[in-house]
Amino acid sequence: MTWEEDVASALGKLGLHDEVQVQYVAGILQDEAIDEEDKRDAMTGVLAEVEEDEATLRPTLDHLISLSERHLARSKDLEAIKREQDLLAARERTKQATARVVDDEPASKPAGRELTEEQRADRARILASYALIADDESDPEESAAASAPPEATADVSTLSKKQRKRLKDTEDGIDLLARPNMNVASVRAAEEKKRAAAKDAAVSKSIKDKADLLKQRTDQAKRKEEAQKKAARGERRA
Repeated sequence: MTWEEDVASALGKLGLHDEVQVQYVAGILQDEAIDEEDKRDAMTGVLAEVEEDEATLRPTLDHLISLSERHLARSKDLEAIKREQDLLAARERTKQATARVVDDEPASKPAGRELTEEQRADRARILASYALIADDESDPEESAAASAPPEATADVSTLSKKQRKRLKDTEDGIDLLARPNMNVASVRAAEEKKRAAAKDAAVSKSIKDKADLLKQRTDQAKRKEEAQKKAARGERRA
């Protein structure tokens, strides 16, 4: 069953079948910004419509809290697995693209021949990759070209097999030629994560505001009921 179906099943056993209230309770339980005590208070206010005895409600509240913790843990595990799969797929695509670039280069070229547009683009890509490495490991003002090895500034077609292999080899499984692409992917992923976090924060605030309002109304109703009971007892004594 889905998360909301699990919640609906638990609430249905108490006689609560309203879809809006089920979604509301499900949202409160999944909001990590709301602590457990506030979650229990909010759910007690909703469930008071069908069951006023808090002792009777306690097993259901305990079950829902436990259910939400397991669901959150499972969701985080699935997200971690997906991130790892995406990273492995990106590395494989990078490896294949780099192999094609090197394999397409001619074995040799006459000295003094002008570089083609494609060859210049390849060399620029190599230099850019070393520029990224230099930015991370040295003074930002140092030249990326100065920190690159000789083969990074040469025409790929003039390199020896050993030098070509050096360009293809990796230190941690990520090809040097692919560093710029990987950097772009990282920036995009960070932007997506930032937007998702902002959206989650807005949803969490909305749910918490509703929970606070519901708790306030519940407390007011309890105080009003207690005042009415107290007034009734006073009238009976009179």
